[in-house]
Parts: sequence; C-alpha cells; structure tokens
Amino acid sequence: MIGKYKHQFRFLLIFGPKLVSLAAADLDPPYPMRLVSKEQTTCDTKLQFGYPFDGYFLYDYCTDLERSGRGQMRDLSGLNYHEALEDFLAARAKGALESILSRLSGTPVGLMQYEEVRRRFSGVESADRKLKEIPLDAIIGSLSRTKDFTRNLLPLNSEDKERWARVKTMMDDLSGLPPIEVYQVGQAYFIIDGHHRASVARESGARHIEAYVREVKTRVPLTPEDDFEDVILKSEFDHFLAKTGLDKSRPQVGLRSTIPDDHRRLLDQIARHQQILSAREKRDIPFEQAASDWVDHVYLPVVELLRARNVMQFFSDRTETDVYVWIMEYLWRSEQELGWKLTPRDAIQNFTFNYSRDIGHRLSRLQKKLIYAFAPAPLEPSLPPGFWRQFRKKTRGDDKGLFDSVLVALPGTDLGWNALEAALFVAQNEQAAVSGLTILPEKADPDAPAIQAIRSRFLQRCEQAGIEGRMAVETGQVRRVVYERSFWVDLVVAPMSYPPPYALLKRLNSGLRALIRRCAAPLLLVPSGAAPTIRNALLAYGGGRLADEALSMAAYLCLRFKMELTVITIGETDEATAALRRRAQTYLEAMTIRIVTYLQDYQNPARAILNACQSTHCDLVLMGGYEGGLLKELFKGSTVDRVLQDTRCMVMICR
Repeated sequence: MIGKYKHQFRFLLIFGPKLVSLAAADLDPPYPMRLVSKEQTTCDTKLQFGYPFDGYFLYDYCTDLERSGRGQMRDLSGLNYHEALEDFLAARAKGALESILSRLSGTPVGLMQYEEVRRRFSGVESADRKLKEIPLDAIIGSLSRTKDFTRNLLPLNSEDKERWARVKTMMDDLSGLPPIEVYQVGQAYFIIDGHHRASVARESGARHIEAYVREVKTRVPLTPEDDFEDVILKSEFDHFLAKTGLDKSRPQVGLRSTIPDDHRRLLDQIARHQQILSAREKRDIPFEQAASDWVDHVYLPVVELLRARNVMQFFSDRTETDVYVWIMEYLWRSEQELGWKLTPRDAIQNFTFNYSRDIGHRLSRLQKKLIYAFAPAPLEPSLPPGFWRQFRKKTRGDDKGLFDSVLVALPGTDLGWNALEAALFVAQNEQAAVSGLTILPEKADPDAPAIQAIRSRFLQRCEQAGIEGRMAVETGQVRRVVYERSFWVDLVVAPMSYPPPYALLKRLNSGLRALIRRCAAPLLLVPSGAAPTIRNALLAYGGGRLADEALSMAAYLCLRFKMELTVITIGETDEATAALRRRAQTYLEAMTIRIVTYLQDYQNPARAILNACQSTHCDLVLMGGYEGGLLKELFKGSTVDRVLQDTRCMVMICR
C-alpha cells in the first residue's frame, strides 16, 4: 500500500540530534509521523525520502490523507515545500526557546490581545483602511491568535505547519501573497488577518510587509517597544486625560508616569482640590476646570522646585510625575509623624537626602546609621560647614526670606515663652511659619492638661502675631529629637537654660553642646532676660569656614532686618587681625553693606566678644560653631562655650 502511494507521500527522517533537540525543547513533532519497516518501502523511495532508524523508516503522512484515509493528494513532494517545513521546524524551535525563557523571566511571550488593549484605551476604530507598507517589528498584537505566535512572530502551534509551509513556498516561488490586514494603535500594529504571512516574511529576513491598515484613535499612542506593563501604564494615563481634559487644556504638561496607579492618586488629588475650590468660591467647580487649576497651582510649583534643584539627576530612570507623587506621599506621611504642616520644599529636600541613589547621599545615610548605632553621644561628629545652606538652598528668583520655617523648643517655662517671642519676631520679618515642639520623657502623657495648656498658649500667641503656628509633642532625648527635626526647618530657636559647662566630663554630657555640633540648621539660643528682637548685631569673625557662614548670615540679616552691624576680628597677631578685617569688609561691601563698625582686639577671644557686646549694646551675637577638631574642643575648650556661659543677649550659631 505504501508503494502504491509512494509518489504521493512525503518522507522525512527525524533522527539522532533532531529527536534529542525536540525532546529537550518539549516540542510535539512538527507533523504526524509513522514508523514503517524496510520491507514496506522500495529502494527508490528509501533513496529519495527514507533514512534508516533501527530497521525502520520514519515517514510523514500529510494531514489531508490522514483525515480522508484515501484519495488523491496534491503533490507536496517539491523541494521548496520540503525546505519550508524544515524552516517551520527551526522557527518553532526558536519560538519554544523564547517560551521557556519567558517562563523563567516571568514575561509573556505571546502577542498582545487587541480587544483588551482597545477596551483599556477606549479606542475608536476607523471604518476606512489604507494600503501601505508597515514595519514587521512594529507588530505587537493580534485580534484572535495571541497564543499561536510569539512577539517576534515565531510559530508556537504545530498544527500551523502546513499552512506556514504553503505560505513560505508561495513566497519562494514568487507566486505572490496578498497584503495582511492590521489595526494601527499609535505606532504599533495588531494583526487581523495574515499571521502566517507576517511570520514567514519576518523569518525570511523581510523588514516591511504590505498591509491594509485600520487606524484606532487613542489619546495616548502605543509604540512597538511597549509591553503589557506599558499598555497598563498608558491606558491609565489615557483614562486620566479623558477625565481631566488636560491633553487639551494643558497639552504642554507631560504628566506621564512609569508606576502603576500613579494617575489614580493624581485624580484623588484633583478631586480634593475640586472640593477646596468649590468651598472657596461657593459654587460647583467642574472637574476639568479643577484639574487645570491643580496643574497651575499645585503640580507645576513642585515640578519647578524639582527642576531648580536638579533633583531628577538622582532619579534619572523616573519621570517628574513619578517623583512628584513620591514627594507628596512622603510629605503626607511626614506630616502625620511630625504633627506639623509641611511644605513641598521641605519634603523635596528630605526625600532626596533619604532616598536618592546618589553615592554621596548613600554614604551620608550609612554614616548616620553607624553613628547612631556605635558612636557615644558626646563623640558624634558635626555636620560639615555649609551643610544647611546647601541642603536648604533656595530656588532662583524666590522672593521669600531665608527662613521659611522656624522651630522653637517649648519646655513650658518662662524661658521657653521668651524663645517663642524671638521666633515670632523672625517669622514676622520672614513671612515664615513657626513650629512649636515640646519634648517629654519616654513614659510621659502627651495629652496631660499641662501639655494641652502649652499647646493652647502657643497657638493663641501665634494667632495674635498673625503667624501660622503648628504644635507637636514628642517623647525621647531632646538632642536627638531636635536634631532629626532640624532637617525640616530653616532655623531652630531654643531657650538657653544650661550652657555647656567648663568641666570636661560635664561638657561631654551637655545636651546643648551636642546640639551645637549636630544641628542641621542655624541655632538661635535665647538666654534668660534677652530681648527677643534684633536691632543691633555683633559678628565675631575668626576666618574659619564656620565663621564664613556667620559672615554670610550677618550680611543677609543686615539687608533683610535693616539692623546695625558691628564686626569684631581677633587674630593671633596684628597682621592676622588686619587681614581678617579686610576680608570681612571686602565681602560686606560686595553685598552693598557699607555702614559697619569694625573692632579689633588682641586679648582672649571670648573676653573680647563679651566686652564688645556690652560696649555696642547688641541684641544678637553671630558666631560659627566649633571650628576646631573634637579633641581640641573637648580638652582646650571653645570660645563658643565661654561666650554662652556669660552672655545676656541672643546668640546665633551658624552652620
């Protein structure tokens, strides 16, 4: 019987390495196989089609004959068709390998489902179709055969072998193939009809193929590089634009995100903004109008801060919208933890420091953890000079003052209330907010009547002064709590109850000394009986890096507060003292500050500063922090400590 139909059979040996490779790839045979004995075939047939396999020959029966069992078959014995089947086998093997790799990587291997994409984007299909050439690598999906081909159009289904081979043969025989039919979504294409033609064309090395194209209109276009995660992100963005209309009202604003669910969070923000606008204007504000106002007055100001401070260099793989969402969520969490109302600027600075991938920030975070874990409190190192100025640097063109936020420690004593008056004076001149902080022992009750009385008096005094006030109560070590919160403010105001003592061991345990070393913001210390206003300031200038920070602060206060300034320079020699004076004078004149009194002294620095305080009747002494190293400061003492012991006016320690 085999001999009778020998010219209508096509035989193919799958022998040795090919069988092993098929088994390893977990493939089904590419077409039906039969084992036939040597006696059942002729010599000619063996020479043309058969190959020995342990006394048997392996033959392929065409699908048409298998189904009918008899009858005349078309001639499939041509060499082109035979090679086409081999090409199919090779293509399917590559598709199987892609499938295995996709399982390991967790990424889908098949084409994307068109209906799912259209539904997500609410796409509008065009009734017209146009004939044009499209790039094969821009095909990313299918209308109905998503599991039969990979993203690279490799076949996955063994039942497609004959159809694939016939298409391949027609292409090789120059018989010509009709154009395929596709949907176009942005720059990506989804096959309606012609999967085999596209697969064969791509396997044959073609880059383009003729297609009838039906365009599907969406607000957010797809690209050939998009995977299903990108489709989800873009569909969320499409829904966001459909609801807000920002693609029409604010087309220049990007608002793209790389994180799922970000646009839902933005819609929640806009909904809250809509409620605020409606309550303020006492009428219903349309959602699209609220979205435009939100972009102008909420979103863009934060993005401008990100750009001005070059924050995106630390998050280069994310968009501005991604970072905006992170900042606002971090802001909300921090407000809950601190008990204060914070600004986006505060959140940007701290978020960047705590979460950026910059090597400098990472090392700083590691150092902070190691210090907290191993370093004794008296030996904790100070922050580098100029840290505060760099950390809290202003946006260009910002017409607000240097101090947007002032922290005042409130122990509930008369000295604490005098510190509050000093904080309010600064806040009134700077249009700043004042954050009150009361620190309690670990097991103290934060809702005790005495604490509530402090809160009530603080808020009442802020309201009388016309200053935005916010109060927080926290338990823990005073120096640690103030240090952590100093990163969120521009100035820390504290009553000077216990200045650092002279004795070494007592100075080691001084909380104020630790705060001077570690505070991340300038520290304004208010002793008992000090006037809480600033009209006349004394700058103690010694030429060190922290003294330069004090010089810069003195120039700002002169310009902002319109105060009188006296500069005292104390050097080891006459020449050194004169050089320090020229240096300070040059800087101040460059800042257009020329009405300055200059003093020079050659005695003990602390005594010279205290004498100058009495002679000039100053309200404020400006000094750098501990300039020397830790050991020098501990064993030889510090000018700062000696001044704090005996002064009766406020002292600002500059970082």
